[in-house]
Amino acid sequence: TGVARLPEREWKPLPSMLIEATVAPCTVLIPRTVLDRVGPFDPTLTGSDDWDMWLRMAAAGYAFYCLGVPLAEYRVHPANTSRNIDLMVRAGVGVLDKFYSQPDLPVEAARYRGLAYGTRYAWAAAAYYGADRLSEAENHVLRAARLYPSAITSGRFLQSLVYSRPEGPSQAVAEEAVRFVEKTLRRADLPAGALRKLQAYSRLVLATHKQGDRTAQLAALAGAALGSSVLATDPALWCSGGRAFLNAVSRVWRRFSRAFVDIIDGNEHQI
Repeated sequence: TGVARLPEREWKPLPSMLIEATVAPCTVLIPRTVLDRVGPFDPTLTGSDDWDMWLRMAAAGYAFYCLGVPLAEYRVHPANTSRNIDLMVRAGVGVLDKFYSQPDLPVEAARYRGLAYGTRYAWAAAAYYGADRLSEAENHVLRAARLYPSAITSGRFLQSLVYSRPEGPSQAVAEEAVRFVEKTLRRADLPAGALRKLQAYSRLVLATHKQGDRTAQLAALAGAALGSSVLATDPALWCSGGRAFLNAVSRVWRRFSRAFVDIIDGNEHQI
């Protein structure tokens, strides 16, 4: 499924840790003195108890240090705890409730409250949508819209719906996901700017899954990205596009390097 990697550096986990738990517990070394201070894992938050732990450490002022190498393999199977949607949604919201009930929260954490809850509800909406539980998905889309409209008017959210479906991504699946979001959000009182953003990203996502030859796909993507002032001036889109470009270049370079090494090894063998 790919490699989840963080750059090697000292890392202050707030506020980004409120949006996404990027740390796998099986890869972590924690000094005992830190656990003595922040306490053990909370068994009432099974499924997100590790996220709760990292947030408690972050609130206590600890920094994390990341190694830029894979440290574990994660096996995906039907009995993964993360596949229990109700458990994960309940535990995830419980983590945020617990975190924001603390006194004297760091200022940067308090500012991100709406985004943290909005992102969590958007994740829940995608999970329920993928399981074809559309009523729950609609409810969580509307909750996210009330708290933080940008959480559900982004390309990332629309793509999460597309990729959540068991049949896999396709143009038809993308069209169905866009219709679902647009229909659901008719019940929400979104500001005009958020609606324009949703429409622009909807066109971009549909272009991403456009069928046809590569030239037609690239033309559709370019037209969707550059034909909208919303997207043309959205730094998040171009940052993610830049990362995708660099990742593609990196993959090509690794293939070239392996091929070059194979050639050298072959020449040495012949000699």
